[in-house]
Amino acid sequence: MVSVTVAAVHRPGGYLELTVADTGVGMSSDEVAQAFQPFSRSDGSKLKENEGAGLGLFISKSLVELHGAQLSISSSEGK
Repeated sequence: MVSVTVAAVHRPGGYLELTVADTGVGMSSDEVAQAFQPFSRSDGSKLKENEGAGLGLFISKSLVELHGAQLSISSSEGK
């Protein structure tokens, strides 16, 4: 079972930094590089119990950028 933690920190200048962390399998540097492409799925998400279209991060980044903000990923394989 994967757990997810969400944290919010108020930053100078009126900015809000949101961090989302999970206990999943992590992503390789190649997967991180492709993560925001439509229909992109990491090796860990290709397992049957993790079905999806591979659009979540693409849509999230698009919406975040429309509001003038940034979205990034920090991950490593096995973590």
